[in-house]
Amino acid sequence: MIKAVRGTRDLLPPDTDLWNRVEAKVREIFARYNYHEVRTPIFEDTALFSRSVGEETDIVSKVSTRRARY
Repeated sequence: MIKAVRGTRDLLPPDTDLWNRVEAKVREIFARYNYHEVRTPIFEDTALFSRSVGEETDIVSKVSTRRARY
């Protein structure tokens, strides 16, 4: 079973509408003061994408191949 990381939760409608409005306002204010967005990598446990038929899947192998290039 996949468990949520402690301190996190999913955002579902109608909460997503509120968060989109809040984020838009924050971006507007930050842009006014010349702040810029930073995006960091997101990592998932490989087991999340592994199929019961084995470790090698399209998703896992593509991600692994991409990492090898960098």
